[in-house]
Amino acid sequence: MILREAGPDDTIGLLRLGRELLSETDHFVRRPEERAADLSDMRRIVDYYAVTPGWTMINVWDGTEAVAEGVLSVGGLARTAHVGTLGIGILRRHWGRGLGRRMMADLERRAAEYGVERLEFTVLAHNRRARDFLPATRLF
Repeated sequence: MILREAGPDDTIGLLRLGRELLSETDHFVRRPEERAADLSDMRRIVDYYAVTPGWTMINVWDGTEAVAEGVLSVGGLARTAHVGTLGIGILRRHWGRGLGRRMMADLERRAAEYGVERLEFTVLAHNRRARDFLPATRLF
């Protein structure tokens, strides 16, 4: 499995990943209708992450299939320029393989390079799996 930044040629795989992620659990802040609706939406999102300082989208690929996603966004306001927000999603059939830890380590490294002093990882209250994951990670 390969972890890398999202690129413009990944839009079909990322659109599929997003749809599957949001259909298999209710663990995400974003609802299905709030995610990319089509390829052009997905392309705009990928492009935005690529050109926005402090923003990163990484994915884990199993061959040609995107199976996990991690995002980092660093505060866009002067008063929050030191704060980063993280999000991670992994397809259920790939849970328990260490992908979350691998993505978290990569995103933490990137956050440190951007000068982030505090990371926020949004987890819904009913997502016990993610809540149990957090104490095992090192968020600054």
